[in-house]
Amino acid sequence: MSLHQSLKAAGGLIKHRNVLNKRERIEKLIDSGKWDEKDAVAFGLPKVRNIKITSKKGGAKKKEEGEEAAQVPEGTEAQPQA
Repeated sequence: MSLHQSLKAAGGLIKHRNVLNKRERIEKLIDSGKWDEKDAVAFGLPKVRNIKITSKKGGAKKKEEGEEAAQVPEGTEAQPQA
């Protein structure tokens, strides 16, 4: 029996959002060092980019394997064929 869409696990409900609320924007500004507590005004906040970073798990592994295959072992030289 299949599981109804509304009953999926909580981890599947978290999605990347481009629009941040005020609290999240202030947290990003604090992390980047652009927020000053002296001049702290929550109105007219600068724009903050929110980029989702993804990594390809198989891409790096395949690249390493390709480099190893391309290397010639020491002591072996290519012999010209006549």
